[in-house]
Amino acid sequence: CSISAPVHPVVPGPRDADLVHQLVTGGSGFVGWHLARALRARGERVTLLDLRPPPGPLEGAAFVQGDVRDRALLARVMEGVDVVQHNAAQVPLTKDLTGFRSVNVEGTRAVMEAAAAAKVRHVVHMSSSAVYGLPERCPIDADTPLKPIEAYGEAKLEGEREALRADAR
Repeated sequence: CSISAPVHPVVPGPRDADLVHQLVTGGSGFVGWHLARALRARGERVTLLDLRPPPGPLEGAAFVQGDVRDRALLARVMEGVDVVQHNAAQVPLTKDLTGFRSVNVEGTRAVMEAAAAAKVRHVVHMSSSAVYGLPERCPIDADTPLKPIEAYGEAKLEGEREALRADAR
């Protein structure tokens, strides 16, 4: 994964790896893994949280095997975290209709609540274009109506709403 854009810290301040600790949920998945690699390349302290082990070694990163719906685990893993990059999701490939809601909504709620309890400074929630369904125009933007057309998109939209509710508290 290479980043050609200028690098700006997610958390403003000194670039001391001891000061910025990023938790990447879904850190073994495609997006989470590449994000974690980019964060490590910038010198960030990174912890991956995922059900599956990462696809390869990532020097200087920690790995915690677990589920974003496990509130006790979240409370432990959030200690000392400055930023949560929430990428964990039950993806359409699984065709797990129950899992879509359980992971993408309930798991997101658990992550948001644990982050608030741990006084995490920033949470970045990864959503999906599935929340737009079949948009009438492209590219999509902030004014594009949210009209998911299947269970995954509906669950991801409800997960977005959980993140927004947490932000409003």
